[in-house]
Amino acid sequence: MWFAAGSVIAGSFKVFPLKLELGQKTKTTLFKITNTGDTEVTVQLETAKWFQNEKGEDQYEDTSDIVYFPKIVKVEAGQQRIIRIGFRGKPSGPLEKTYRIFAQELPEKGEKNSALKFSLRFSVPIFVRIPDTRPKATFSNAELINGQLSVMVNNAGTEHFVVKSVNVNGLRFDGQQTFTAKSGGWYVLPEVTKPFSVKMPENECRKSEHLKFKVETTAGAYENIIPVNAGDCVMIGDSNNATNSLSFTD
Repeated sequence: MWFAAGSVIAGSFKVFPLKLELGQKTKTTLFKITNTGDTEVTVQLETAKWFQNEKGEDQYEDTSDIVYFPKIVKVEAGQQRIIRIGFRGKPSGPLEKTYRIFAQELPEKGEKNSALKFSLRFSVPIFVRIPDTRPKATFSNAELINGQLSVMVNNAGTEHFVVKSVNVNGLRFDGQQTFTAKSGGWYVLPEVTKPFSVKMPENECRKSEHLKFKVETTAGAYENIIPVNAGDCVMIGDSNNATNSLSFTD
């Protein structure tokens, strides 16, 4: 999961910050683990190289590029442990380097529901900045199909950006609004094209002549209008790749 700001709490500990940045000027940074519970907590740390495949899906592989210690920390109730994190090597190349650090609570011996606790894990991005890198957002292939509005978002730049949201308004022939829908976003890494979609409310979608949508990113915004074919408002089968919230207007 991606968390935009603040601290995230799961079980009895929280982590901060939610994004780490390294580079030529920042050789090391700090990662904080705070025990918010009333008993000692044990947290295991792991890092991985992070990339996105041709479908825009997150992928991970083992890496020794990120240096940190210790690998496992015990934090007393109400206390905080600080982990110093660094990048092994010299930032170079045309693209920003991307990693993730995972913080996972380990169960205590004999603890009830330990399997559930073991599965709780935070995932925090680590970006190693390269001089003169920039994000560049482009958009294509906006369409309404299978009950969803889908748009392809491409990062033609050398640094990541974030798709903050995709907002959709249904419009009747007279321009009156029939519904609004919205989905959250995610990171788009350099040289990656990633699909983003929003589920449409079928009845309101079928009453609409057009869909007006806006893709908000940290590298700029994109707006467009596409016509509605009522048959495309119907979702066939089940889709799990659209996270959305809906609000309706009269």
